Amino acid sequence: MKMAAGVGATHLYFVLTAPFLGGCWSLAHRASIARRDKVLAYAEEVIGSRTLAEEWFARRAIGLADRSPCSLVACPSGYESVIEYLFRIDRGVYC
Repeated sequence: MKMAAGVGATHLYFVLTAPFLGGCWSLAHRASIARRDKVLAYAEEVIGSRTLAEEWFARRAIGLADRSPCSLVACPSGYESVIEYLFRIDRGVYC
């Protein structure tokens, strides 16, 4: 990937490549980031926009026992709960 010259180009290069260089990020952290990205992509489909999906991701939800989706995706079981909750929202099932 070619980066534009500028003040932030070196920093951006490091941020984009650090996880792929076997750097400081653990496998668990990378898995958590991947789960977050999948949830946000699905939420964007269900809710209709990226901005609304990001806002939803940070808010507590009654259907998630008053926890926010972002607090749950760090573990696989929490991720499954969030995906299931989004599926119910998408299908109109709220109980």
